[in-house]
Amino acid sequence: MGRGAWAGRYIPRYVAMKDRLKALELLRASASARADGEPSTPTSVIVSASSKGNGTASAGKKKKGADGGTPSTPASVVSTPGTSRGTGGKGRKGKGRARFAEFWPREVVREGLTAGHLHEGKIKVNPHRRQEAYVSLEGVPHDVKIDGYDAQNRVIDGDTVVFAIDPMNDWPALEDKTPRRKRRGGGGGGGGAAPESPVFHAEAGAGGGLGEDDAEGGEGDAYWKKVDAEDDYGDDDLDLEDASDDDDIVAGVTRMAVDGSLYDSAGPIKPPSIATLAAAARRGGVDGTALRPTGRVVAVSEVSPRRESIVGYVGFAEDEDAKRLKGGESKGKGKEKEKEKDNKYPDNIPALRLYPTDPKLPWMIVDMSPTYLPDAIAAVARENDGAGLRGMLVSARVSKWSTSYVWPHCQLRESLGMAGELETETAALIAENNILGLEDFTDTALGCLPEVPPKESGETWEVPESERAVRRDFTGVRVASIDPPTARDLDDALHAEMRPDGTLVVGVHIADVSHFIPADSALDEEARRRATSTYLVQRVMPMLPRLLCEDLCSLNPGVERLTFSVEWEMAPDGQIISEWFGRGIIKSCAKLDYGVAQRVIEARDEGRTGVDELMEAANDRSGPVKVGPEDGGPGSWDPGAVAETIGLLNTAARAMRKRRFDGGAIRLDQSKVSFEIDPDTGNPCGAGAYVMRESNSLVEEWMLMANNTVATFIADAFPDRAMLRCHPEPNERKMGELERFSREQGIDIDASSSRALHLSLRRLKEQSQDAYEVAQLMATLPMQLAKYFCTGSQEEHTWGHYALAMDRYTHFTSPIRRYPDVVVHRLLAAALDAGFRGRGNLAPDAKGRKQPKRADVAAAAEKFGIPKPEKLQAIAEHCNERKLAAKNCQDGSMHAYLCAFLRASPQCVSGIVRAVGKKFLCVFVPAYGMEIRVQLDGARHVRVTQEDSRGAGDAPVSVTIEWASNADAGTIAAATDGSEAKSKADRKKAMRDTRGVRGRFLNSTEEEEEAIQGFVDDGGLPAPARELPATIRPVQRVCLLLGARFHERSKPEVTALILIKNPLWTGV
Repeated sequence: MGRGAWAGRYIPRYVAMKDRLKALELLRASASARADGEPSTPTSVIVSASSKGNGTASAGKKKKGADGGTPSTPASVVSTPGTSRGTGGKGRKGKGRARFAEFWPREVVREGLTAGHLHEGKIKVNPHRRQEAYVSLEGVPHDVKIDGYDAQNRVIDGDTVVFAIDPMNDWPALEDKTPRRKRRGGGGGGGGAAPESPVFHAEAGAGGGLGEDDAEGGEGDAYWKKVDAEDDYGDDDLDLEDASDDDDIVAGVTRMAVDGSLYDSAGPIKPPSIATLAAAARRGGVDGTALRPTGRVVAVSEVSPRRESIVGYVGFAEDEDAKRLKGGESKGKGKEKEKEKDNKYPDNIPALRLYPTDPKLPWMIVDMSPTYLPDAIAAVARENDGAGLRGMLVSARVSKWSTSYVWPHCQLRESLGMAGELETETAALIAENNILGLEDFTDTALGCLPEVPPKESGETWEVPESERAVRRDFTGVRVASIDPPTARDLDDALHAEMRPDGTLVVGVHIADVSHFIPADSALDEEARRRATSTYLVQRVMPMLPRLLCEDLCSLNPGVERLTFSVEWEMAPDGQIISEWFGRGIIKSCAKLDYGVAQRVIEARDEGRTGVDELMEAANDRSGPVKVGPEDGGPGSWDPGAVAETIGLLNTAARAMRKRRFDGGAIRLDQSKVSFEIDPDTGNPCGAGAYVMRESNSLVEEWMLMANNTVATFIADAFPDRAMLRCHPEPNERKMGELERFSREQGIDIDASSSRALHLSLRRLKEQSQDAYEVAQLMATLPMQLAKYFCTGSQEEHTWGHYALAMDRYTHFTSPIRRYPDVVVHRLLAAALDAGFRGRGNLAPDAKGRKQPKRADVAAAAEKFGIPKPEKLQAIAEHCNERKLAAKNCQDGSMHAYLCAFLRASPQCVSGIVRAVGKKFLCVFVPAYGMEIRVQLDGARHVRVTQEDSRGAGDAPVSVTIEWASNADAGTIAAATDGSEAKSKADRKKAMRDTRGVRGRFLNSTEEEEEAIQGFVDDGGLPAPARELPATIRPVQRVCLLLGARFHERSKPEVTALILIKNPLWTGV
């Protein structure tokens, strides 16, 4: 079945109940016509409720093909608003026929979702091939591919879309990378996609579509034309030629869309179940091969926040048109473009276009009206023919995307500065991810802060007496915090002591942020809107005002602070005997950092006390360790007691960690880059991978324990509206790639369960560090994102956390920087207020029940401002989105600083090859914890050949790089000889021919040769350079020179040159 026919089957219109009989009559008449010899090619009819007498499609003549015959793939029979035929006039407001289909009406979408013909999910665009996008469908092992711009239908990366899935016999093989346009004529069932019609007619919507409705009055019909990857996708007035001025009218209609459901002559068609779709995706192809589900977008149910925060470069549209004309565009179109150059906007500024830095976003048409064009940008565009626009980063928002435009329209907001500067790149990241800073707190929110004595008074905030009366006093317990050396918002602290009977008592104390933020106050709304703090390399964008996050809520040493605490009685190995939850007051005796805690751990492992290490750190007044007064009190600073506390905590943490991994948990270490910053310039002068120590794991283990026990507690108390955090199982297809990779490389990896995978990786680490690094990297790829959710919105069997192997998990331990933790604190307070108690502290009533009365639970939820399930789920989804935005911003900040460092100081590094191919190598660089693509395609003087695996769908086995150049010693001499024997033209040609072979390494520049020589002089290269011919396989080491480029129209990029010895080099 052709895709044109498919499109007709799945493009419904709302049809009144009385029209169903007409629809069924038409279908049965069509079936009868086929029996009498009419064509049996499957197609469909779409009936519009507003057709005024055209409720069913009228018969018509078939359109002749170019050879006088009938088209092999007929289009759909349609009736559209206001016309008796499929397509009317020139399209929308004189702009030509519509490029895209209108979104389906809300009523039809609701019916389709309810019936199961339609599905909903968040769309993810492929940054390397923007015409490819994917949507996850729960229960189906492979993401649904939305292939082509027409199928994406004007969506932006991150939109929540409603989509229809193609018939399963149209799905291509999973490993088929062929673009849809090139798959025409292939069969279904795994041997490639079904035949595809070049064009098809689709009905324009009558308004009421979901999401952003940019229908211009609703008039005209949508002519849905293909825009493929190979098309010149770049002009808002791109002339997409029509196949015909008339409609294809075809007898033999087999299916009809009515009220969001499908009908044939027998009645309603039942959609395939998720189980059926999953089975087809796994083994529905030829010989049981896996298939790739495909589909197309029919509506947008929720627009992505990214539409409001676009970052990119501005250029004149006519400049891009000139480039295209130079590339061979038709003369007719060229004349049209020349005419457009005379069309000036206000202030004599030519039309502008926005080029987003994110490759997942399309180019955009700039709204040139004076209302929306910022004065500062307009001024730059007027001066020197707009030369100042080159390299300028701007922020913008998507204003609309009409069906008659290939490109969306946008409104510029402000200039962010010139690209290539760290401040500009940071501003771009903040704008792109819509991150709010300290200066953005509203006056209303700041008005909710408690009054504190002015600094000049010398007085400090004190715990109110009313709080002392209702909280447990921990000030007599020796409590300390362990954090990164630069931390200023200290939201957790620990204590531990061993009782004479051998019972270990451990307390985790968390800043009681909820005390300072009343539910639904202006400050609470501001914190909820931000949802998380964002940590950049040189800047923090906090969730809370500085008074709270660095002072009143921060568990600083030597001052009393309010906490929400968890205390356990347990065996020395961390087995819980009883638990206590409640509000408390602490007075931390020390702020330690991970470095000093690690030194204490190592000292105690060697039989020493660790006191010397603590004293040395405490005496360094300029260091990160800060201690409270040593007044001899039970909770005051005592290095011996603190060292003992660290030892007790670490002994139990080791046993707990082993038990957790034995129970199925998995740890996939992902390195982060740390920087040394020049204090004078603020630029990075050093970079390296951040090293995780056992002290990090110590704190992590106790935070995991606290989060797990609190999650269990609040989920038992509020099974329908607790905020938890789940982690779904890995992506099945990508996990299969890991298993295939390990099989090809002879590596023993068992990915059947999280525990098996963890044990496999641990064994591999002992056998081969390089193989372990690559396998661990590949093991991270299938992992899905953990997410917050309301327990009332998901089935209980989906509440678990895959990586941690926990049935219940939440975030409780960082309320200063995460809003979900604030919600969890309120849930915990409400559960305690209702009468719930921790394990070992429950007092059953006379009937043996441990649960408080339902009325008490509801009253407590109301008292502490716990949202209803629907609202809580919306908060959870917002927090998920903001957490991802913060992560993108943080990662982008590290990437920008790494690029700035590598641009100033290129680095020779050793990399481990993960995958090979003719075009590029994928190489993991342990020094920076990153993977980079090393480009081979287009490299001068060499030829690259690829050895493929014998297995279908397996990755290439190796690539071989061989010498393939006409350059020789003579041409090099001609290029470098300064004598007058050669003409200028000959020398110029020789210089061009020998570019890349005049240095020690192939395709290196003079600057790169100088950087490499510096490493050679300092002790040698970190890995041997390759010699030609060079055969490269996965899990082999290569030597790379890393640099960086700051592009004009894209984000900063790390570059990599593989070091291959130049066979023509004769120097020393």
